Amino acid sequence: MKRAAWLGLGVVLLSNAVALGGVWYNRSGEREAQLQLSERELQRVYGGWLRDEDDGVLRLQLSWQRPGEGWQLPWLDEAKLHELGYSATDEQALRRQPAREVWWVLELDGPLYRSQVEQARQALAVAEAELQAKSESEVLQQARDDRQRRLQFVEQQASRLMLVDAGVDAQVLRKRWPDRQRQVLL
Repeated sequence: MKRAAWLGLGVVLLSNAVALGGVWYNRSGEREAQLQLSERELQRVYGGWLRDEDDGVLRLQLSWQRPGEGWQLPWLDEAKLHELGYSATDEQALRRQPAREVWWVLELDGPLYRSQVEQARQALAVAEAELQAKSESEVLQQARDDRQRRLQFVEQQASRLMLVDAGVDAQVLRKRWPDRQRQVLL
């Protein structure tokens, strides 16, 4: 009986030592990057219909943006697709090619985010100028109000984390994007 108890205790201690050793190993070495994120970039995920609301787990999701309109990325051209290992640029042909593992570069509060804020400011200025020319127009008032809300959203709520590049070689990307306080590779 004593031998079984000691054996059980040994198994528990050994498994804890292995787990803590894995944690130590994961935390050793140089950090890939260290970004100061806010609630804008790490948003709380509330329970859904499959989750128990009282499970005591705090869930967060990384929120980021794509620069440009819709799904088009300004830097994703034919040369970049070829660099990523895709041979076709036709959308249908791209869908038939196998998935590939790539590295993404996300930049926090960088030039692309700041240009998005500036575009929202310029759009508001244009709307205000148009409204001054025709102050009675309800359509122009609504457009100005929409652009004010958009600017407020971009400045105060939207994620400042932007997808700025992708590649197959993390070392090449890190040389191209060296600021570990603003850019992270995923």
